[in-house]
Amino acid sequence: MFAEDPAVLGRLRQVVLRLPDGREREAELVSVRPGARGLPVVRLARCRHRDEAEELLGALLLVSREELGPLDPEEFYLADAVGCVAQTPSGEALGTVVGVGDNGAQPLLLIRGAARVHNVPAVPQFIVDFDGERLVLDLPEGLWDVVGHPVGDG
Repeated sequence: MFAEDPAVLGRLRQVVLRLPDGREREAELVSVRPGARGLPVVRLARCRHRDEAEELLGALLLVSREELGPLDPEEFYLADAVGCVAQTPSGEALGTVVGVGDNGAQPLLLIRGAARVHNVPAVPQFIVDFDGERLVLDLPEGLWDVVGHPVGDG
């Protein structure tokens, strides 16, 4: 879940599920309640049995921006950083934001450097500035090296 407050789902009725195999389907939300690790547990109409629910494990729940409401001036959607250059406060290029992920504890910015992809926690204390083209990150010393993994050959 890439939302700061999963309670936003409580006011929605229609969503789109992106299944792990890439297919998408519309679904009607019946209820939302807090679950483990801050992740919401949703109940969907026409999903009455455990087997049906298990088929949805790993699905992304997609919502249109219009339904989420306005952002505060200092906020932005993490998805908007994809394609932007990530850099340090001193202007050193870190790489390009190539995606957004989640490790269960916090959202992650996936930043591709020269030979590695770095899974940087997308937490407010690391994000200094975002102007739509560049993302400025102030990372603790050593973090950049431990959150990276080599880029595969394909």
